[in-house]
Amino acid sequence: MAITLDGTTGITTPGVVNTAAETIATTLAVTGVTTLQAGTAALPALTTTGDTNTGIFFPAADTIAFTEGGAEAMRIDSSGNVGIKTTTPSTFAFNNLVVASGSANAGMAIYGTGQTTLAFASGTSGATSYQGYIQYTASGTDSMVFATATTERMRLNSTGALVLAGGTTTANGVGITFPATQSASSDANTLDDYEEGTWTPSIGGTATYSVQSGLYTKIGRIVTLSYDMTITTIGTGSSNTISGVPFTTTNSPSGMARLGASSLGWFTNSNLSVYSVTSGMDSNTNQIYITCITGAQTSTTNAPNFITSGTRVAGTITITT
Repeated sequence: MAITLDGTTGITTPGVVNTAAETIATTLAVTGVTTLQAGTAALPALTTTGDTNTGIFFPAADTIAFTEGGAEAMRIDSSGNVGIKTTTPSTFAFNNLVVASGSANAGMAIYGTGQTTLAFASGTSGATSYQGYIQYTASGTDSMVFATATTERMRLNSTGALVLAGGTTTANGVGITFPATQSASSDANTLDDYEEGTWTPSIGGTATYSVQSGLYTKIGRIVTLSYDMTITTIGTGSSNTISGVPFTTTNSPSGMARLGASSLGWFTNSNLSVYSVTSGMDSNTNQIYITCITGAQTSTTNAPNFITSGTRVAGTITITT
């Protein structure tokens, strides 16, 4: 016997119209094809007793839709695209899965107490199945990782610090963390390094100091250094050269590095009478030379015997590395 389910009619036999709805009180087993009416969002073709406005219906050719409370909640359209709370997923630029809200706000959650991952695959197995991914770790680090070519490239940690590949993943505060060792870029428009630190200025030899401190900030290839020294006893130390700079200047034409901004902002008890004094660095070196004009000169020269016991020098210099 062929059984046709026609919504309001119920179960009928061929050629006989049954105007009363029928109820099957046991399991209905069907071999072959079962044909249903298309139905609507308000009256779905496949539903359940007592909740007849919730179920499955077929709004168009090759399209399946799901309704709840008489309103469409989700559909799979004729292109295989899935729309949640939208009836037109294929109209979106990226349309395999479209999550809409029907109002101003929409969202999607991935739940997990450890790591939750959204992966981007170019293949179906191995590394190609997670070639790029965004991964959030809820326990422990409370951080979000961004990866390409299966490798972490950037991390946003729990303090709000953005850590680039190779940087300290537990960096404190809010800012951008670069790796300790610069990964130089050939792109002139790429900022590839930032560093702050201390250094110890020195005149070498057997000199002793009551003050000996230095700071630096490096942005890309540009470094600004400050220093402050008070010489207790000069001994065999240099009288015009400060060493210990933690960076080497670029290997440019002779004297090029001296064109950077420099200032000898403070000095006392110098061993030399000068009209003006400043500092500079030659190319391909990590030493600061004190330069001055001592008389009727037309250019600065390295200042001989400028530093002696009791001399204090403090200044800044900006160089290219």
